[in-house]
Amino acid sequence: MPWREKSERAVLAAAIHGAEDGGCARHMRDRLPVDAFHLPAHRDLWQVLTDLVDNGRPVDALSLADEAAMQSLWSRIGGAAYLSGLIDDLPLRMDADAHADMLLEAMRMRRWIVAERRAVVAAISGSTVVDVMRLDSEASKHLIAPARSQERGEALRAVLERGITRPVRVEIGSLGRMVGALYPGQIALIAGPTNAGKTGLMLAMALQAAMAGTRVGIIALEESQEELEVRLCAALAWVDIWRIQSSRMRPDKREAERCEEARQRIAALPLWIEWCPGADKHEVGTAIRQQVDGNAVSAVFVDYVQAIRGGRDEYEGIRGAMGEIERAIGRDAACFLGSQVNREGTKTGNPEIHQMRGAGTLEERARKVIIVSRGKTTENCEPGDSEDGQPHILRREVVLSVKKNKGAEGEVKGWSWGPKGIVWPGQTPPPWITHEQERAF
Repeated sequence: MPWREKSERAVLAAAIHGAEDGGCARHMRDRLPVDAFHLPAHRDLWQVLTDLVDNGRPVDALSLADEAAMQSLWSRIGGAAYLSGLIDDLPLRMDADAHADMLLEAMRMRRWIVAERRAVVAAISGSTVVDVMRLDSEASKHLIAPARSQERGEALRAVLERGITRPVRVEIGSLGRMVGALYPGQIALIAGPTNAGKTGLMLAMALQAAMAGTRVGIIALEESQEELEVRLCAALAWVDIWRIQSSRMRPDKREAERCEEARQRIAALPLWIEWCPGADKHEVGTAIRQQVDGNAVSAVFVDYVQAIRGGRDEYEGIRGAMGEIERAIGRDAACFLGSQVNREGTKTGNPEIHQMRGAGTLEERARKVIIVSRGKTTENCEPGDSEDGQPHILRREVVLSVKKNKGAEGEVKGWSWGPKGIVWPGQTPPPWITHEQERAF
């Protein structure tokens, strides 16, 4: 990969030691994204520096050391010895701009290489010729430096002529008709109380998108990959989760065979799960970028934002996580982001948008918000399933409220959360299950 260590050190030195008022740091912050730096230590250092600028804090070695230690990055960037050594590479202001131009050129080359790899992956995986040509065309754009200015109306004219490419459509019952699509670079929030069905809804959306041909990546911070795969299998095989986990599948309804066929179908889908327990915002950003670059995904599901470590408090942690997620998806993928609500929203069971934890930051960054509310709980038990003969299978009504959706807002009712996961009105067993099997449900 093309990169210049001397230019990276020079830009970092100019930003840290160049001016006491932090003006050079703010100037460089506006010019250079995090991925303009190739070395991981330099990326971490630049991320800490930009956090200082974004939070209005002074940009100096002491503040940088304090912020890096708080984010557990102090040892990763080399400590005091490395910071003090950067002053040896301090350039003149005019030279700092030249070094920044070199970093941008190297970044464009790296992006072109990654984009070309995505085109190769798409070709190998059996994508259509049109898709491969489109990816190759997008890769070529990285070789062209962005224009300093653009004729008024040129961007709008380009959109009208070619359209906005690769939307991720929410094709899941009545919710899909209301939400529509999410475009690359946009974020949709899936919020709700604990155990209300947020993860179940996100898995259902991810499964439907993958079955429609969208390349999907799931970043899990709470449930393991094995747990999520069991839930996907239950939804696709139309078998209760508890039966799979307890190995009590019914031979007369061929549930074991259906689960095996569902497992094979899930393995063949363009869907990848990465479990990142206890990850901080930088690790989550790296995981997202690996999914986007390595697997060419266009839809990323992150469950959930409050589980991402980092920040002095919850507000700062969520703000930093949202910024890292936005940088990671770039203009390559859309993101569906899970979120918890505060205690007040949990108690009522019908939370509002302002009751999300970190509501201000989340609401201003999200393009759409879907709130999952708890409804009434019902019990059901098929004969012979319970040893004591008492009902033990719980099904809960789920109400979905669509907010901040460019006018198409409202409630979606009739959904439920139960042993097979999220179920919506009109949903039937998957089409690959034969008619004879369907009658057995």
